Order: sequence, then C-alpha cells, then structure tokens
Amino acid sequence: MKKYIVGAVLSLGILITPVATYAAGLTSVQIQSILSLLSAFGADAGTIVNVTTALNGGTPSTSGSSAFCHDWNTDLTVGNNGDDVSALNQALTTSGIDTTGNTSLFTENNAGDVVAFQSHYGIRQTGYVGPMTRAKLNALYGCHGLGHISAPVTTQPPVQPTISPSPLISAAPTITSTSAKAAGNFEMDAGGSASISGTNLTRAVVFIGDMQTTVTQTGDTLIYFSVPSTLVPGQSYGLYVTNNFGKSNVVQVKILSTTAPAPTISLTATPSTVNSGGFSTIAWSTSNATTCTFINFGDWALGGAPLSGSATAAMLISKQITLECQGANGQTTTQSVNVLIAHS
Repeated sequence: MKKYIVGAVLSLGILITPVATYAAGLTSVQIQSILSLLSAFGADAGTIVNVTTALNGGTPSTSGSSAFCHDWNTDLTVGNNGDDVSALNQALTTSGIDTTGNTSLFTENNAGDVVAFQSHYGIRQTGYVGPMTRAKLNALYGCHGLGHISAPVTTQPPVQPTISPSPLISAAPTITSTSAKAAGNFEMDAGGSASISGTNLTRAVVFIGDMQTTVTQTGDTLIYFSVPSTLVPGQSYGLYVTNNFGKSNVVQVKILSTTAPAPTISLTATPSTVNSGGFSTIAWSTSNATTCTFINFGDWALGGAPLSGSATAAMLISKQITLECQGANGQTTTQSVNVLIAHS
C-alpha cells in the first residue's frame, strides 16, 4: 500500500526531487492536494503526518510507532498549563531541541526552548507562542483534521466483575432468630432497625402485625429491615416473612419503646389581617402526629382536631390560634398563627 501511495504522489509530477529539497518550493495548495490524495488512498495517520512534516521542511519520524501530531489553536506564554504545553514540548523535542525537565506548565525554560525553535525557522525570537509560531508548529506537526496522535497505547480488555448468582429459592422462608434486645422475648424498638436470621430469605418481605416493613438488605440467611415507628410500646405483634413460595413461621415481637420522630406542623391564616367580622381561613397539615388539638379556635378548642384540614371563621377580635399535636412517643409540638383586626 505504501508503495502504491508513493507512486500516486509521484504521478502528480511534483516530487521530481527529494521531498526535503523541493518542499520549500511547494505552495500550501499543492501540499494540501498531496495530503488529500494520500488520504483518498487510505494512508494511515502516521504516514500523512510524516509526509506533512517532510513537505514543510521538517524531518519525518522513522520510528515504528505512529507519528506524533497536535493542533495548537491558542497562544501560549509563561504561566499556561495543559495539553498544549505538553504537546509543545514533544514538538520541540522532535525538532531537535533539548526539553529535558519541561512539564505541562509553561515556564521560562519553555520560553527559552521556543526561542531556539523560532531562531531555527526564522521567526521573531520572543519565546511567546503566537500566531506565526503556532502556524509553523501546525504546519510541521498539525494533525490536519486527523485528531491528536501520540504513541500507541496497548490496552487490556476490561476485567468483567464476577457476580455470584443469588441462591435458587424454591421453598418458603423460616425464622430462626432475630436481633432482638432479649432474644428469648424478641423485643424491638419502634422506628429502629432489626435483622432476622433464617433460611430462604432472599428477596423476602418482612411483616410485623400485618404491617409491611422496609427491607434495607437481604440475603439467603439474613435480612435487615426497619421497624415501623407507629407500633405502640408495650404491645406485642406477630413477625413473619413471605416470599413467592409461602409464609414463614410467626414469632411474637414486643415493642419496648419508640424512636419515632417528633410531630411537625404547618399552620397558616389567609388572610392574616381582616376587618372586624371578616373571615379568615385557617389551614394546617401535620406529620408524625397521632392526635391534635386547637387552642382558642372555635369548637375545636375543647376537643380533638383532624391531623390536617382547613376551616373558615369570622374574626371579631385579634387572636392567636395554636395547634398542639402529640407524637407516638408522647412528644408534643405546637404551632401558632396570628389573625389581626384591621383598624379603621
């Protein structure tokens, strides 16, 4: 293929003398025509880059690996950092300039090496990689639409993780023990976490008092779950596990205490300022509450209120309306809102 490509290039009548000798007489249009022909005949990127380097007066790579190329699209000076600087070092090295100690950070050392490059190619010696210097770098080492090329990297195929298959479950689960505080009595805290030991527990579902729990981790012989926070301390509930093949044995679990969170209340008055005899709508919602009572608000002042709702009432005087709610563990939370009477 390479011989065929070279023959095609020679057929243009351009390469009458050795490339390095005649390159200075070629126009950019002629050079691009040669590169286009090479690409059309399927030349690899390394060949194209080497020919480009030769046609622009540089020395082609003779190594067996793919030739280096990079496109510089921004100016470089002391303080710049990144791939453009690393590629600059490689280009300068390829041009025969000693870049020992240079890194991806453009320093005074890099600037000195750039001066040497500029001097070699008749460019004003500033140490700054400006448009003229970039043009020369791109002419010698640019990728010409091929993308960045560096030394080939040998990659190993990714190692696929070994996944152990889940045990084949073909029977109903059984419970042998739990993480109860007192194993003999299977005592747990509402709102806490617990575990069950047994068999055939993979992908099983845990129930306490016919209330489905949240399973956090499951395996064939061990399952972790969250104890519902609404369970009442002092009460005992039936604990069992189910899977696609049936239901386990039932063990009694006694709830010792609760870690249920305190209630929260949202309470608003709309509007919060009215004329005497005007109407305001009181709206409320709660979470983690078991009972609620209004203080200083209509008929509910003496009795229980729904855990959420709204009510509209006429306001004759300014007042503060308070909602008090209790949680499962006896925690009490209150929230107040003021309704004011506008002065005429």
